[in-house]
Amino acid sequence: MTQILIRGARVFDGSGAAPVSADVLVEGDRISRVGGDLAAPDGAEVVDAAGKFLMPGMIDSHVHATLFGEDGLLTYARLGVTTVKDLGGSFVNTIDLRNRSRAGEVPGARVVTVGAFVEGDPAAWGAIGEALFTGMEVHRARADVDRTIDRNLAAGVDGIKLYAGLPPDLVRHTVARVDGRVPITGHLTATTASEAAAAGIGGLEHLLLTLYRDLVPPEHALESQETMASPPYWAKVRRGWAAIDPTGEPARRTIAAMASAGVRMIPTLVLGARVNQEFSPEEEAAFTSAQRERMIARGVPAQGLALEELERSANNLLRVVEEMHRAGVPVLPGTDCGAVPVPPGYGYHLELELLAKAMPNAAVLAAATSGAASWLRRDDLGMIAPGKRANLVLIDGDPLRDITDTRRVSAAWIDGTKIP
Repeated sequence: MTQILIRGARVFDGSGAAPVSADVLVEGDRISRVGGDLAAPDGAEVVDAAGKFLMPGMIDSHVHATLFGEDGLLTYARLGVTTVKDLGGSFVNTIDLRNRSRAGEVPGARVVTVGAFVEGDPAAWGAIGEALFTGMEVHRARADVDRTIDRNLAAGVDGIKLYAGLPPDLVRHTVARVDGRVPITGHLTATTASEAAAAGIGGLEHLLLTLYRDLVPPEHALESQETMASPPYWAKVRRGWAAIDPTGEPARRTIAAMASAGVRMIPTLVLGARVNQEFSPEEEAAFTSAQRERMIARGVPAQGLALEELERSANNLLRVVEEMHRAGVPVLPGTDCGAVPVPPGYGYHLELELLAKAMPNAAVLAAATSGAASWLRRDDLGMIAPGKRANLVLIDGDPLRDITDTRRVSAAWIDGTKIP
């Protein structure tokens, strides 16, 4: 059995508490001891971590792994993200990738998945949905929902995702059908965030999109025929967000409903809160070949918007996140990597940097670790404590002081195995 003693690190255990100087002993795939001046077992590898910051492996709560491809998982791991939650695609492909990842057959971050997501009729992406998401299925009646839910649960999915075209009655039916067996999240449009919270949904994805109808002034409301497949849609949503009052009555009411219902928010701020869409050469080089073949992975159009409008829209998104955090709504980092223009791993650190504009750094790191693990219902992840999986990240720097230091990964381990 492999034994590793990480000696003298500043240990951030994932809870949000201040880090403490400690040693961490790993035996096999688990953390066995945490404390001061631990003795190294005979034959153990000793890692000198003096002056370094040790934290649990981070979790991306929203990706499309089958869209960016398996090679992106190793990039994720090298950048300290040891688990990614796949938010849907072709049922066969997503379950196959999850199974091979779970078995350790795919190098890099471990994959959990919702399998096939539950879309309504008409589909939000219209006729191009099949090309974009390779397996999008339309659900017109309760029987359609039941077939997908039963198939997903039989495959042991880690959650259920409801999609934009699903109406309120089918959202309520899905929540009842799942009956708490796995967490349910939603990227919604036909159903408002407030309606979904009242129905018992556990999470909401994409602040830019899912809360739009709840918060936008009437003059910026979307027409029924306007969908994500329509190029003007994105510019209209951005312009609408520029007009939203992040502390106004609609925002206060919606946030209070989410807090009361315990709904988590995965805002994917890289979709909407990044005004500058440029990447460094290192980030640009990390895009996978699969991403480069998809135009959707290279940008979301926002034609015709002035820079001032884009900046106001982005700032309002950040301010809503700030208000959510203050109200006790759990906010978790996710990127939508594979479906939006961010490279694997690097996009996650961009998301953390955006979240840190709205939340304290300690809260961002806790959300990236124990908060995301709690949403997955995985008590073996997200914390540095005896018995937890040895998913660990050693950082040169102090991300509590400067959130960009999360990029400065000195070493990372998944299940006690060091990432090359």
